[in-house]
Amino acid sequence: RHRYAVSVVKTRIASEEFVHPGELKDVFTRVRATQREVYAERVRLLQVLFSLTAENVTSLKARTQQEAIASLNDKAQEAYDNYFAELKRIKDGLHERGEQMLRELEAELEAHDARREWG
Repeated sequence: RHRYAVSVVKTRIASEEFVHPGELKDVFTRVRATQREVYAERVRLLQVLFSLTAENVTSLKARTQQEAIASLNDKAQEAYDNYFAELKRIKDGLHERGEQMLRELEAELEAHDARREWG
């Protein structure tokens, strides 16, 4: 019985729940989408900037573009900071679930008087 309990825990640890959790996939999908959006907006802003010629460039136009790029960078950084916080929450949750699973396994091994065999 205790070998079965250890086998169940090993199987669960190797499962998608711990190896490739759905929550993690969702975050990475959103990160990728954000990266693509930010890249497209940067390209657009640079196209506007490079379209300025010596005849039509003014300090106001240049400053406007600089502020737009700075604003985009700030928004992107805020989004990435939020993603990293979410990733940490997911990692901490996985760790806690793993610890809980080990506590339950330890209790079960103790109930089967097999704790000494498994440490």
